[in-house]
Amino acid sequence: ISLAENSISFSASTALLLERQLADLDARIYAAMSPHPYSIAKADLSDSAVIHRDAEPRVSLSSILPRERYEAITKLKTDRFTGERDPLASYERFLGLYRDDLSLTPEELLEVHTVGKLLALDSGNFYSAARHRVSSQRILRELETADAPTDESRRQLLADAVVSDALTEALAIHPLNGNGSLRAALTTGGSPALVSEALGLYALTLILLSEIDRHPEVLRTMREAVAAAASEGAARAPADIAELFLAAALPSVSDEELERLRNRADNHSRGTGYRSWFQWTVMLTSFMTKDVEQGLHAHAEIRREGVWRRYNPHFVRLSRFAYSVHLAARGEFATAWQEIDAVAQEHELLDDDADMSFYGLIKLRLELAAGNYKPVLAETSSGSRSGAETLRGLHKHRYVPSALMLRGTAFAQDGALDVAHEHFRQATELASITAEWNTLLSFETLEYRAWLESLDRDDLPSKLSTEIYDGLLRRPPFIRHTLPPLTSQHRRVLQLIGQNRSMASIASEMHITANTLKGHVRELYKRIGVTTRRQAALKAADYRY
Repeated sequence: ISLAENSISFSASTALLLERQLADLDARIYAAMSPHPYSIAKADLSDSAVIHRDAEPRVSLSSILPRERYEAITKLKTDRFTGERDPLASYERFLGLYRDDLSLTPEELLEVHTVGKLLALDSGNFYSAARHRVSSQRILRELETADAPTDESRRQLLADAVVSDALTEALAIHPLNGNGSLRAALTTGGSPALVSEALGLYALTLILLSEIDRHPEVLRTMREAVAAAASEGAARAPADIAELFLAAALPSVSDEELERLRNRADNHSRGTGYRSWFQWTVMLTSFMTKDVEQGLHAHAEIRREGVWRRYNPHFVRLSRFAYSVHLAARGEFATAWQEIDAVAQEHELLDDDADMSFYGLIKLRLELAAGNYKPVLAETSSGSRSGAETLRGLHKHRYVPSALMLRGTAFAQDGALDVAHEHFRQATELASITAEWNTLLSFETLEYRAWLESLDRDDLPSKLSTEIYDGLLRRPPFIRHTLPPLTSQHRRVLQLIGQNRSMASIASEMHITANTLKGHVRELYKRIGVTTRRQAALKAADYRY
């Protein structure tokens, strides 16, 4: 019924819901119709959204799974924690080894599906991972009610199944909902490598939610688990990405240290389901290192891999928003506007969502780059969607320093320097307290930088250490291209020039004489740094006039 209702009122906002419901329906239908109670579909869901009753059998039921096949499957689980990883080949090998087989015990079948989940995640086949999860959860429910002795190996087998179920939910179904499942699963124990992986993903999610300060023990436990596991690949990939994310939020961290952490996360995330997470973190790191091309390359890799595009629309939006900031850093403001507008049209952005907050701040930063400070003053005022008080009320503390800095920049462009400097001070002190520098520096303005440079190093704002201050000044602003503040008449002239209007037409439109217009044009050219009409038209296009 739900599928039918969404199909009738189909829109872009329901497309993702339909896709996820179809995936869930597919898994349930196959589980209900299969001759074997724990079997999965061998083929990828991309071949067929729903398995039909009269379709050709996808698994040979006459095949017997010898003990050698089972042992080969369990070995694939440990291979993913080594330095030699080929996720596609490993999952293809798993599919070649796997057969429906009633001779296996429920515990052995549970292990098979645990391996299937993890290998499917590594290969980016999240639908198949979800199918394995359905079978795994059914076996777990039956084993929970079975009267069987629980030795250490059986306990770890069950714990690994629970932990891998939570990893599948967090990676393939819903990252934020999966966070609660990870927290619960970690209480069950599990093998050291899986526990290390789960703790890393749990910590990474808390960092993304800006909640890691409330749970400092998670980082300590994560680091202990990584050391205890002494494994590579997926066992430590999310932990390494989390460490890179934390380092990228501190201006005092050197470029050499960031490079070391980036290389380590790069090495361990290859061939795992965390590759897109790594590339996105590299995009955020570039806000600190100011390496625009590296951030653009990371976004290209996210698009090439396509995993988030198929399964994780939330992070697709965030990566595209970060991409638009990188475009602005290259001076491609018109393209940046096109990108964020396309994201807003393709996805439903909720008012209380982090995506909407980031989207609003990017728009304001692009307005300031074009010298349009009035919309920024309006949008960041008390009670407005991008105002500091509103963001605090929505628990979007990460974005509050940016909102204060952007509002201060608007005041500076309007000539109210004292008010601007007070907003800059508040933004700096709050970022120092929360250690949330990454977002603020992605939107840093030249006015804010000028204020920083004017500070007395011996009399810095409260909570701002000299190490952070020196780190802030060590690297240039991320977005350096900008137009100076323009009067309303200058903005109108630039807009009409961008429309390729003749001088006579512009004078008529503005109800001024030709000589007055010539004076405006001379002053406009001087302010925006051009000497010809063609150059002015290009500026108008670049800044979306």
